[in-house]
Amino acid sequence: MLYAEAIRILARLEEVPETEVEALVASKFEYVVTCQTYGQLRTSADLLDRWKANSIDELRHRYPNNLRIAYIDHSPDNAYFSVLLGVDPETREEQVLFKVKLPGDPIVGEGKPENQNHAIIFTRGEHLQTLDMNQDGYLGEALKLRNLLESFKGNIRIVGCREHIFSAAGGALAAFAASSEFVFGTSLQRFMTYPLCVRFHYGHPDVWDKQWALSNGGVSKASRTLHVSEDVFAGFNCVMRGGHVIYQEFMHVGKGRDMSFIGVNGFEQKYILELWVERGFVIALWENCKLALSCSWLFFLFASQTKGYHFASALRQGHAGYIATGRGYVIETGSFVKLYATFATVGFVTV
Repeated sequence: MLYAEAIRILARLEEVPETEVEALVASKFEYVVTCQTYGQLRTSADLLDRWKANSIDELRHRYPNNLRIAYIDHSPDNAYFSVLLGVDPETREEQVLFKVKLPGDPIVGEGKPENQNHAIIFTRGEHLQTLDMNQDGYLGEALKLRNLLESFKGNIRIVGCREHIFSAAGGALAAFAASSEFVFGTSLQRFMTYPLCVRFHYGHPDVWDKQWALSNGGVSKASRTLHVSEDVFAGFNCVMRGGHVIYQEFMHVGKGRDMSFIGVNGFEQKYILELWVERGFVIALWENCKLALSCSWLFFLFASQTKGYHFASALRQGHAGYIATGRGYVIETGSFVKLYATFATVGFVTV
């Protein structure tokens, strides 16, 4: 919601009358959370599920002006609806803003992209920023969004920006994941943008030209098995239809990475040169020493073996699948039995 606060600050700096500020914010910013299972959570017999639904409701009432919840409603007569919920800012009463009947269950492909596709009809405005549930914002960065939107000129359809991995202090595995993300979010993104000009769409927090995307294949590809990585195929689609993708470094958002062994396994090692350029030689040397002392080299060898095994398996079997690693904050240690059962074939047995 810091985008809304940033708009308020800018409006007051530009001497917009105080009585018109909230209306201006509401006209320029809307936060749509697409939670396809909200209807199931609300009616579940499980106390934990109902607690999750109540937590969502609490957020809706806390931010009635801007926050909307999109979900899929399945009625007893086997009808499906895309529903957008809101809260009246004045009376604080529940509101069903839109309810669109669907021809059937909309989740026919991969769950995450289908979730985006069913909810995009409820968004408004010219631009759409796609955010994951594990991302955060900062007020100082939110003030830069207006400058970021100025990048949409000519046939530029996607504008990406950097990510700050705030979960790096969560342990050795979290540091490994943050280091690999640092490389992908800086040097690789820069190089793919220029001089290669081959940056596509790698997820969030990319900002889309929404009006163009809605008439040119959408922001996410959802075919099961084929589009396991739904984001990059949307980027392919954008470029093949004549759109351009750029990357801006003057703005960033926060991001928390997976911190369990299973969730983290599969990323790249960072380069000392990149850290030197970004943060200075002393910090670069210290960070790499910490990684070396924590045996990151052993972890990344194992990660490479894991990726190689599954890549070879996909070539042999002609099949790929989406694995949901989750976005939770891991505070429990994994048992050796579970880790061995998961990775024994990958790391120790040659098939």
